[in-house]
Amino acid sequence: MVTRHSQSKTFRWACSGPRKALRAAAWRSGDRIFDIASALEADLFTGAARDAAEAASGRSLNPLLEAGHAARQALRRRVGEILDAKGADAAKIQTIANRLVHDSARCTLHLPARVGDFTDFFAGIHHAYTAGTISRPENR
Repeated sequence: MVTRHSQSKTFRWACSGPRKALRAAAWRSGDRIFDIASALEADLFTGAARDAAEAASGRSLNPLLEAGHAARQALRRRVGEILDAKGADAAKIQTIANRLVHDSARCTLHLPARVGDFTDFFAGIHHAYTAGTISRPENR
């Protein structure tokens, strides 16, 4: 396709878009951003990967995270196939690549998930001291 892709273990998620109006879930690989919602509109997903792509196409990744590991794995596998320059869909994807892949320099990264509850265990001196003594008992 547009970029060389490898099935690495690093799978970066972000909500981004080349225009301020576009804010959707995307997958980042190097200096490229793959637009999941546009790929979904182009009917590039089926089965579990389609369900996961639909969950990832909102304004946050919370539905995808709630869908579980198998859903994320199916989506990751399919995105890898789509981005494979020698893949079965390469010819079709090449014709719409400008809709699917964006230069990351033209995109704005946003918080990819809504954070509900958060506890910072280092907020209090007692928690910080206890954690420090666990990792460095010689400093008690």
